[in-house]
Amino acid sequence: MTNIQPVSIWINGVVKIATSLDLISINDNLSNSCLFQYLLFDADGTQLITGNITMIGQDYIDYSSSPDSNAYAYTWACNTLNLIPIS
Repeated sequence: MTNIQPVSIWINGVVKIATSLDLISINDNLSNSCLFQYLLFDADGTQLITGNITMIGQDYIDYSSSPDSNAYAYTWACNTLNLIPIS
């Protein structure tokens, strides 16, 4: 899980604020693609939304050869989802 710059999310007529992102690798074919489930949480740890994103191409090559694939995956997911990670 990684902290993100707070982002507003509209859920059932109410604005919620997401403050963290979690990723789960659902399917990695170990060749050229990986499917991740992403989850956004509020400051209390309540899950706000979930969805799937697929890493392919050069992103997958860089991910699979990275010395820290977890950090790479979170950075990639934040870029893909237009989120800003907080150190």
